[in-house]
Amino acid sequence: MTVDNAAASTIAPQSNPNKRSRLPDNVKVHKRPLLHPAIPSPYNGKWQQKVVYVSAKMPFMSAVKKVQKLFKEVDKRTSQSATSRARHGKKTPHNHMAAAIKAQEQGEHEEILLKGTGRAIEQTLQLALYFQQQREYRVQLRTGTVTAIDDIELPPRKSRKLGPAPLEMVEKDGEMGYSEDTGKLEFDTPETQVRHISLLEVTISLR
Repeated sequence: MTVDNAAASTIAPQSNPNKRSRLPDNVKVHKRPLLHPAIPSPYNGKWQQKVVYVSAKMPFMSAVKKVQKLFKEVDKRTSQSATSRARHGKKTPHNHMAAAIKAQEQGEHEEILLKGTGRAIEQTLQLALYFQQQREYRVQLRTGTVTAIDDIELPPRKSRKLGPAPLEMVEKDGEMGYSEDTGKLEFDTPETQVRHISLLEVTISLR
């Protein structure tokens, strides 16, 4: 198993993102689900990347069977390609064998991609170890980060906490406003915040 710490072009490089400013205790944070592109059909050719999104609650063997099913489709396409090449060429044993070898080599380069974020990384790693132990598979790991947007729900204005601290004692992470009604400082809490999530990608291909 090989580990590639350089993230792909679609992945933010692994780094230490800036710490988020602390939110008031009386706000609620709603985490949006990560957006994924539409999952391609398993019957499409190798020109379209086959992806399995791993969740922390996904049964282990269910994920294994998904990957195995995708590779069965790879085998079918490889066999069909070999048959088609032999049919259009001269029907000699040598040409038939050459077509089969070429189709097999093309099938070997087709990869299945597993993606796991956050708590699903451990499950994704266990899947990588499982396929690494099978002789017919080649496994490679890539690490990175992805960003997510969280919604911040503010409490009713009457219940918002106002800080009586003087200006020089207030953190300057966010903008501050002066409340005309109470004579106290009120933080301008954002409506959304960016969250950085660890990502593990596992590429599996046939040897």
